Amino acid sequence: MNEKLANNSPELRDSVELEKARQDFLDRAIDVETLTSVERAEINQHFPSGNFLFHSTTVEGAIKIIEDGNLRNGKSIDKIDPSSSHNSGWEGVSWNFNGVEAMPGDDGRLVGFVMPPEKLEADQQLVIPSRPAPYELLQLSKEIEPKEFFKCKNQLELYRKTGFPAPNSVIGNILDLKINRDSNEDKVKLLELKEKILQNPDYPNELKQHYDIEQEKIVFGLELLQQKDDEIPLAGVWIQAALDQNRFKDTIFENCHNVVDVIDELATDEKCDQLIKLTVEDWRAYEEQFDQMEQKQVGEIINPIEDMYFVAPQDEQEIDHWAKTFQAAGHWPAKILLYDSSEISKSNFTSDELGDHQKMTNFLRKVVDPNNSEYIDYEAVLGRSLDDAKRAGWRDQVLAQSETEDARRIIKKDGQIVVE
Repeated sequence: MNEKLANNSPELRDSVELEKARQDFLDRAIDVETLTSVERAEINQHFPSGNFLFHSTTVEGAIKIIEDGNLRNGKSIDKIDPSSSHNSGWEGVSWNFNGVEAMPGDDGRLVGFVMPPEKLEADQQLVIPSRPAPYELLQLSKEIEPKEFFKCKNQLELYRKTGFPAPNSVIGNILDLKINRDSNEDKVKLLELKEKILQNPDYPNELKQHYDIEQEKIVFGLELLQQKDDEIPLAGVWIQAALDQNRFKDTIFENCHNVVDVIDELATDEKCDQLIKLTVEDWRAYEEQFDQMEQKQVGEIINPIEDMYFVAPQDEQEIDHWAKTFQAAGHWPAKILLYDSSEISKSNFTSDELGDHQKMTNFLRKVVDPNNSEYIDYEAVLGRSLDDAKRAGWRDQVLAQSETEDARRIIKKDGQIVVE
């Protein structure tokens, strides 16, 4: 039994109340292998176009969703509880559309929620996000223009993402050098870059391939977001671009003629801080634009669990705990789908091993029949074949950013979902 589920399930007052909760759970449960004609009719009515959205989560995440009664985006969560950890992204809710690859969760106890895309609100859209997993869509406010929104978000991440250990961003690389330049243990990316250039004097030509100039601003190629081993440091690309654009004139770096010279010049904390200040003019406009979009365009996304089917393993003890959780919360899903956990057990997207995402896809397709004239293939939204699509990132988990250039979106029009 899952320890988190056992520890979080509420105590019911007596065995009669537990039995009622259990019966309410089982009344909603569907045996996928022995669907009756009545159950098939109910499913077809709930999923009228043969399309489905699947949101996978951990046991802890599912409990929070059930207790709240809604699957929300981060903005909506913050509005009711700023201290809460998010079960989804800030701007939207991530879904798998008609197939599953993004399947985070607890191995052996995978849970999630399935929703018909017809439940999309008229002011919402389903879009291909930045760095998507195959089949991934993001539920957003229709106010957001996805390409512009993600461009700002991605450039800000490439410029100024910080944390520990130091991420591969411009500021992250410079702070890493500032903090760890004298460390014998930590690998400092800019010092590694220096050694690489000394061994291969033509390497700066590689750096030149990863930026453009737009309105005198240095803009990074999005392939830098998807490096498997972060082999190209962002600060190195920015320094090369700044040299190419003669940005260091009248600065403390004006006598530097190449990337190695600049790295050598970063010998003090003050000089590291000065270099960070020189990057600001490139990302400040993105920050201002993104802040405006977050304030004015990002809306609250709220999906009631009553509109969804709950997916969980077939396990007698866990059925009791889930039943108690639903009963205490007072929120029940439309139906419950129980799968064989001896067949489907491994999460995907969160470990070194490939998971059981294809088996989960097959399971859900047994429930939601794709043989429907209104069925939409994910490739129609992506704008190209998944079989031929290039992959990138760690373990090739996501689609290369270049594969999303022709992406479209799904909206609701006259009660039906359409691609535009």
